[in-house]
Amino acid sequence: MEEKKIQLDFQTYQEIENLTAVKDQSEKDLKTLQSSMEYLDIAQKKLTGSQHVLEKVTPEMNGKEILVPLTGSMYVYGKIADSDNVLIDVGAAYYVQKDVNSAIDYFKRKSIFVNEQMMKVEKYIVTAETKQRETEMKLQEIFENKLSVKQ
Repeated sequence: MEEKKIQLDFQTYQEIENLTAVKDQSEKDLKTLQSSMEYLDIAQKKLTGSQHVLEKVTPEMNGKEILVPLTGSMYVYGKIADSDNVLIDVGAAYYVQKDVNSAIDYFKRKSIFVNEQMMKVEKYIVTAETKQRETEMKLQEIFENKLSVKQ
């Protein structure tokens, strides 16, 4: 295969350099946004899981043995002392005691909030993908124009 060399003027070189920088930045932005979306998805699943567990709590559960999570992978045995009230983690190692219905409402509200944030991030992802495609197309167009001029 024959290798073709392209002679670039300074203005074209600068344009390519600028477009490459924009493309690199949009790739970084896209990765950050996708990572944010993954974290929001994990948070959404945890909130929904907590809500579903609380919806199964009944007064008949008093005195029943359960597994209490200490970390994501460590549990200890415990007994339900008061099935009408629960402790919920509200972030930054703060726990709040709430009645079961208030706790369910709290998780529903947080779930709605996280879902709204996911929709915003999704819009930013679409914008970043579009910007990246446009930049790639512009770079390709420059190279194709330079190749056609050479021939």
